[in-house]
Amino acid sequence: MSGSDDGHPRDTYLLPDDPGTGIEVLWAASGGVLMASSLRGGELVSHLYRSDHPVAKVECILRALAQRTNEFPALPTDDSEIIFRSAPRLLLKTAPVLPMRWYARPEGYGLELRVAPRLASWEKAEHPDQARLQAYLDDTEALLAESRIGGPWALRFDVGLPPERDLLNMGDLDNYAYPLADRLKDSGLVSVWCTKQLNEASFVQIEPARDAVPPATDVLIARTTESSSSRAFKEQVYTAVVHKPELPAGPVRLELSFVVGPGRNWLNLWKQTIDSLDPLLGRTHPYKSDWHPLDGRIVELGLHVSLDASLRHDVQVGIAASTA
Repeated sequence: MSGSDDGHPRDTYLLPDDPGTGIEVLWAASGGVLMASSLRGGELVSHLYRSDHPVAKVECILRALAQRTNEFPALPTDDSEIIFRSAPRLLLKTAPVLPMRWYARPEGYGLELRVAPRLASWEKAEHPDQARLQAYLDDTEALLAESRIGGPWALRFDVGLPPERDLLNMGDLDNYAYPLADRLKDSGLVSVWCTKQLNEASFVQIEPARDAVPPATDVLIARTTESSSSRAFKEQVYTAVVHKPELPAGPVRLELSFVVGPGRNWLNLWKQTIDSLDPLLGRTHPYKSDWHPLDGRIVELGLHVSLDASLRHDVQVGIAASTA
């Protein structure tokens, strides 16, 4: 049986040895399995993702899942790279977790911005929003000229918002951080921190990067193999967090630690990753499609990067989210 759910194709596999029992599969855009659920009561069985995974192999695994067994049918050796997550137990081996770097938030003296900060703009170059954004970036780059340093460095950006603004609605921190980080970036930029608060002034500072211990909260690991501009990239991040409960209402602190191959522009991964976190942050529109989380709730955002040549075009991201 076939159908669709929120744009995702959906198929039902019935088990011939057990009439009335089966697995319902929600397919990812790339052809892998986004979600598999038991037909009996809608119980969540697992999340399986493999972009080039043939249907025959998936069906074989799903049948084994439906029978609640760890004894999988013999599969070819290329199946060893299947990324497979299950609740409550791991049924197939996941990709190895690579070491990640976490950096401390700069705590030195910040320079007060002379021009009010602007959000990222996707308007055409001649649009007034773009002109205002470029004027702000030009002035802030000049303000920081004497603060620039060599070696690994961290950027901190504290955004002040008017007192009448709802701090937890809109004003997404990645959209404030991205334009400034993109303007200032060089090979030494390894950490970006951005906060927001009700304040008439905004501040920015650059300091040498300082290693920090990993966040105290659980760190979830996502491994992506797809282009960051694709829906499949978001689905791979989504599968790493979908089994976790939504954070309680209120402000959120989020840290993301990216591990990328040389030459990868890690700034372009921020928005796509955060847009995939609606299971943790909640949805802007509960009954509409994914990729529209309540990310205005994030009042403190830490973004870090480290390099691993073995990843080539793949990306690993550590995700640590907690109430602020």
